[in-house]
Amino acid sequence: TRLYVIADDSMMGRSAATSYNAKGALYIDREVRRLGLQPAGENGTYFQFPLEQRELDPTTTLSVGGKPVALWTEFAPRDQGPGGRAFDGATVIYAGSLGAPQKLLPPAAVAGKIALVTAAKDSAGRGNFNVNRAQLTGRFPDAAAIAVVTLDYVPPGYIDQVYRTALVAPKGVGDTRAAPSYFYITKAVAAAMLGRDAELAEPGAQGGAVRGQIRYIVKEAPARSVIAVLPGSDPALRGQYVAIGAHNDHVGFTTEPLDHDSVKAYQR
Repeated sequence: TRLYVIADDSMMGRSAATSYNAKGALYIDREVRRLGLQPAGENGTYFQFPLEQRELDPTTTLSVGGKPVALWTEFAPRDQGPGGRAFDGATVIYAGSLGAPQKLLPPAAVAGKIALVTAAKDSAGRGNFNVNRAQLTGRFPDAAAIAVVTLDYVPPGYIDQVYRTALVAPKGVGDTRAAPSYFYITKAVAAAMLGRDAELAEPGAQGGAVRGQIRYIVKEAPARSVIAVLPGSDPALRGQYVAIGAHNDHVGFTTEPLDHDSVKAYQR
């Protein structure tokens, strides 16, 4: 019965940081209370809130040449953690193409500037939108920001599903060391920044100043753990604990329709 309750379609996959995960936790809370187990969560409850989520602050802005750049359609920020640098007023420099990594500028050349990077392309001229953010951050650690020209190549729905999704992580986890801010832009925004087509520019080409800021708000994530204790009966072992754990979250749900006959055939 418990399995059917927790795994029911109405629970919508119980993805962490969703109301459906909270419903699952409330059901487990009700059951451990009914069983008479002792609470071991925060403030005398059965709940522990071990996660926090970082959401983009709505005051985040970007403008080039005095013209605002549209959030999520013309530029898409990525969270670099608490150490993300301010870049307001920094100038742009073309750092090169990921299609020719041997020609990328040395790190010192972009220090304190906005490093503009173009994507590699395949034989059909399609840009690779899936850029390794950690590698680029490591390549230009002292840049004020890194702007990657990939938004024109991102498939439909990817921005909402990946870039706009709040980061959920354990409390206290995250690199606080200074790091360049990071965002993706369209080819048109890159041209405005650089004053020319970035994909035709030579590494080292200078652009103008960019105004803006990327900020994140830290919130307590709604996902929660349920912790309860069943005391042992052996006085000699009462100071020892056996921890039994399981995930109360799951994979969420898809918005794509599925042919249930095909699913059944695959499962069989």
